[in-house]
Amino acid sequence: MGGNSDKKASAEYIYDVPDGWKEKPVSKIQKGTNGTDSEFYNPKKKSEKEYLTFLDGIRKLAPKEVVLNNLALSDVDLQDLIASAENLSSEERKDDKGQVYYVYEIDGAGAHSLISVTCANNKLYAHFVNAPNPEWSKDQDTLRHIHESFKTVG
Repeated sequence: MGGNSDKKASAEYIYDVPDGWKEKPVSKIQKGTNGTDSEFYNPKKKSEKEYLTFLDGIRKLAPKEVVLNNLALSDVDLQDLIASAENLSSEERKDDKGQVYYVYEIDGAGAHSLISVTCANNKLYAHFVNAPNPEWSKDQDTLRHIHESFKTVG
């Protein structure tokens, strides 16, 4: 037995993945461009997905408005979604350990996105749950559960 056999023991974050969803291998380009670390999608509805990005060397969260715009700088889809947003809400939430999370909900012209952002271990973590509007309408409960399950550990 070599290497790291227990992913959960070394995990810096956790989130739920629905039964039947598949992991999408993350390319070096995705990792390098916007820091994508993990991605899962619904094979029955491929545009329904969740992914996590992180950026090193960030000690604390910038103001809520700034964080979302900074994330959009390296994510064209997010830029488009924000630009087309019919409704955009943001709030600050704390978990039971006092960890601060910014929570965004973007209701765009064609898609819906839930985003959680936090700082831990000198990194900025951003967890995204995205779905086109027709799927959002049907699967909103599952998608919200995935969104709310994200947290940093350790």
